Amino acid sequence: MHLVLAFGLIGGCAGFLVYNAPPARIFLGDAGSHLLGFALAALALQSLQGSFTLPHLAAIVLILAYPIFDATFVVWDRVVGHRPFYVGNTDHTTHRLGKLFGRWGTIGIVALAATVNALLGVWVWGRSDLLSILCVLCASALAYALFGTILRHISPTTRFVT
Repeated sequence: MHLVLAFGLIGGCAGFLVYNAPPARIFLGDAGSHLLGFALAALALQSLQGSFTLPHLAAIVLILAYPIFDATFVVWDRVVGHRPFYVGNTDHTTHRLGKLFGRWGTIGIVALAATVNALLGVWVWGRSDLLSILCVLCASALAYALFGTILRHISPTTRFVT
C-alpha cells in the first residue's frame, strides 16, 4: 500500500514541477512543503514495517539528507548570527547557491545532491556490514559539513521576509 502512496506522491510532485520550473507559475508555499515533508516522513517510517535496523535508519537519513541539512544549516546560521530562527529569510542553501550559480545551476546542484544521497540510501538499505554503513554516513556528513562551511561564506540578504 505504501508503494502506491509513494508513486502517487511522485506523480503529484512531477506534475507540480512542470509549472514550478523557472519561470515559476505556481509555488509550493509553506502548507505544501509541510505536507510534502510529512508525507515523506510517514512513508519513510511506514517502510520500516516493524523492523528497525541500522541499515534502514541509515537509508532513511541518507535519502532525506539534503532537507535535513538545509533545515539544520538555516537554524544553526540564524542562531550563530543572533537572528530569530523562526522568522523567514532568504538564507537557505538554495538562495545562497542561487547567488553563485543562478536558478538552473542551483536546481542542478540540489538535484545532484539529492540523487547521490538517494542512491546511497538505496545501496545502504540492503547492506548488513556495519563498517560500510558507517563509512557512507560519515562521508555524507563530512561532505555536508564542508558544503555548509562554504555556504556560510556566501552572505544572505539581511532583509527579513514577513
